Amino acid sequence: MSLKDEFKKFIHPYDDEDEPVEYQEGDYQDRPRRDDRREERRDEERRSKVVNIHATTQLKVVLVKPSKYDEDATAIADHLLEKRTVVVNMENTDPDTARRLLKHIVILGTYIKRRSNLVFVCDKAEDIDTTELRLSLFESAESLRLSDIRCAVQIADTAKISPASAVAIYDAFEAIIEATLPGLQEILFCAEHTAQGWGLRCSVQCTDAPAALPGLPQMQLERDDDGLLYFTMFPAEGGSL
Repeated sequence: MSLKDEFKKFIHPYDDEDEPVEYQEGDYQDRPRRDDRREERRDEERRSKVVNIHATTQLKVVLVKPSKYDEDATAIADHLLEKRTVVVNMENTDPDTARRLLKHIVILGTYIKRRSNLVFVCDKAEDIDTTELRLSLFESAESLRLSDIRCAVQIADTAKISPASAVAIYDAFEAIIEATLPGLQEILFCAEHTAQGWGLRCSVQCTDAPAALPGLPQMQLERDDDGLLYFTMFPAEGGSL
């Protein structure tokens, strides 16, 4: 199966903002004060591009002043995965660490956005089109390329995939990325469909090799004499990822 170099950059446009509502001076005399509060809340939601579904939900903002890549990258990733807003102050961060952190944030941000879309599509569906998984993998691959990491993604042409397998494959892809950053240089990722079900093969060239992937005990990891890493994960017979 040949590598697929072409990818579609998925663009998720925001809806156009509503036009502000203008009232005449006399209108406010008969309008209850709760309407004023409602308008203020709508204005805040427009500015932040966030729709607050539950009125009791509080926005959590975390301020990080990074100094060491390893510790701060992990902390920022944990906050983002918990859906917290992170403000990164790099005023006193050395340029090299700042560049590496920005690359990491872009890669992780792409994963969070695409995974949310993937989960939404998979909700209450028995099977989904593999195009959804392909879009997620391709956009993550593009974020890697923008960070000067060579990346190629290949996925079987099978039309359908179960939601559980699609999410598991995308999560495994991101787990490999997270485990091999910042020394990741090249990655070839293949999602395959076999008689046992969906699985993956991945080869990686990086400077820092992980001993294992936390949370993925079924992932097999080997290393050859040239330093290349080989990840494989397939379901046991009669099982699933």
